[in-house]
Amino acid sequence: MSTAPANPAAPIDDPEPMGTWVVSIAGTLLIVATVIAVCCIYFIAADREFTAKVVDAPNRGPAALKAEQTALLGGYGTYTMTDAAGKERTTIRIPVEKAMEALVAEGIKPLTAPAPVVPAAVVPAPVVPEAIVPAAVVPEAIVPATVVPASATP
Repeated sequence: MSTAPANPAAPIDDPEPMGTWVVSIAGTLLIVATVIAVCCIYFIAADREFTAKVVDAPNRGPAALKAEQTALLGGYGTYTMTDAAGKERTTIRIPVEKAMEALVAEGIKPLTAPAPVVPAAVVPAPVVPEAIVPAAVVPEAIVPATVVPASATP
């Protein structure tokens, strides 16, 4: 047999409210402390990783880089390039000294200036008779200028 409460609508009180508050506050503080600790550990590890990979990264010495570039400039070789049309071209690389000698032997051709652009024929503005449009309304560009012959000047 089960015993039913005498008044089922009556609220059930927490027997110890202070204990509930202490556990709730302690749990909240524990969660906040855990989140802060995990964030600190993460950012410290990220900073160490950045320092190891970027700041303290081993670099190629300037002497090794210069030796590699000097060897490329002073030697013969070929390489393949793709031009704008999508065709692959093989280009020959020669030493700088040989290229300068070839330029001196062949002579440097001067650059020619491009042909001047000739403007299209200038069409004169139409002459509007003053009988149709009064002179005060006609812009100066449309009013024809008076031509004085050279022999008429004193």
